Amino acid sequence: LDKIIFIPNQIPPHRMREEEIASPIDRYNMLKLALEDHLKFKLSLLELKKKGVSYTFSTIQILKKKYPEDELFFISAIDALLKYSWHKLDQILELLSKFLAAARFNFNLKEFNKKIKDLNLKNAFKIEVFIIPYLEISGELIRNKLKNKKNINFLVPKKVENYIIKNKLYQ
Repeated sequence: LDKIIFIPNQIPPHRMREEEIASPIDRYNMLKLALEDHLKFKLSLLELKKKGVSYTFSTIQILKKKYPEDELFFISAIDALLKYSWHKLDQILELLSKFLAAARFNFNLKEFNKKIKDLNLKNAFKIEVFIIPYLEISGELIRNKLKNKKNINFLVPKKVENYIIKNKLYQ
């Protein structure tokens, strides 16, 4: 990929309880710190400028208009694809070149295939699963460690860890 754009959302539709997540500006600041040394990684305020719940479909429509000649890929954890109900998923797939679903090596291919079949998507062929290195790190793990006052060394970049501690996030 020529560029990867990270787009923190204003209000994630699958996380409506505010205590579960950091504020939009805190999430933006942590991402900015985490990405600052990566030239191909860009950070967008696109969804943070909007009011209300952020939906991928609307964001992809805006990106298609902004980059009409480019191939657009959407990268998400396979867990999110399987766990949450997606607003207009088939239409999202129609706008994309590929939907890249990142999976840990031990993901359940049968469960994935069944879920995709059950969704009855005409554009399911655009979903491509790829295996990521096995790291037992997740946002949920980090938030739970912080809530239980445990160390998060090496789970996030040091600058992000310092930001979380300084701003007393996820406690």
